Amino acid sequence: MLGTVLACIPTGVTFPIGLVLLLAAFVVSLVAVCQKGAKKWPSITGLILSVVGGIVGSIVFATVLWFGITTTVDQLDPAPLTSEQPTEEPPQPSEEPTDEAPEEPSANDDADDERPSPEAIGEGLQAILTNAGIVDYDDVPGFFVCAGEYHYGSELSDESLRALAAGEDVTGPERDLAIQVAYDATGECDPSL
Repeated sequence: MLGTVLACIPTGVTFPIGLVLLLAAFVVSLVAVCQKGAKKWPSITGLILSVVGGIVGSIVFATVLWFGITTTVDQLDPAPLTSEQPTEEPPQPSEEPTDEAPEEPSANDDADDERPSPEAIGEGLQAILTNAGIVDYDDVPGFFVCAGEYHYGSELSDESLRALAAGEDVTGPERDLAIQVAYDATGECDPSL
């Protein structure tokens, strides 16, 4: 009984002590079942309680550990920033020659309308991870360039890639896709995985 109680207290100290006590109860009960002339019901009860206690304690510990890890990962996620889908596609150039002179870019036209380079995306990804306190990949040579190339070749919109290159998180309808691309890029670009 004490082993079950200790195994259900999900700390790094009490859980192993509870499991050791449950294992000892299992062994003692197993020996008692095999003795001749002794009552069997206390030893069978001890076997059942030690197995059930170990299972319940393991489930409690695994559940608390799972929620602890997911809460920590959620806290590492940077605050969402705005990113919207483009509403119209840029006009496609025609192959027919025209008599009109090509338009000069106005002061309102920026180079921000283009897809950012893989290097710029990689620098933005590095800034996002650094702001989140994740510096594990700073010493991995070529990781951020590789991740930038992976993002560049993905189905993410130019606007989402510009947000990443600016060191901002992707929000809106493409957030799930951006997270999946980041996981895939990490698996592709991290040589230790």
